[in-house]
Amino acid sequence: MVPPFYLLKEASGLTTYEKEILKVLAEAGEQGLPLHKIAKHVHNSCNSLFEASDYTQVYNKVRAYIRRNVKNKNSLVEMYRRGVYRLNPSSSATAQLKIDFDAQDTPAE
Repeated sequence: MVPPFYLLKEASGLTTYEKEILKVLAEAGEQGLPLHKIAKHVHNSCNSLFEASDYTQVYNKVRAYIRRNVKNKNSLVEMYRRGVYRLNPSSSATAQLKIDFDAQDTPAE
């Protein structure tokens, strides 16, 4: 079971890039995103003035993560169309991730 999305930031099992990949794919929705756009979002979110990262290195890490996770039918990520990836809607872990992500976005009254 995947931890709630707001706990992913503190989860020690996931790298910063993996957290950002899941966040970007959750925001992309059903249509998904091509690999280069996912890598660009991850690069922009992880790049700062004090900790610069190389785009090629980020792209290779994103590509490796997606390739590793697309192979399993129950994984969080699936190939929607050729070159376009999204969160796997048939995965129970994805459903839990979306529920927890939506719960985080609702304001407390």
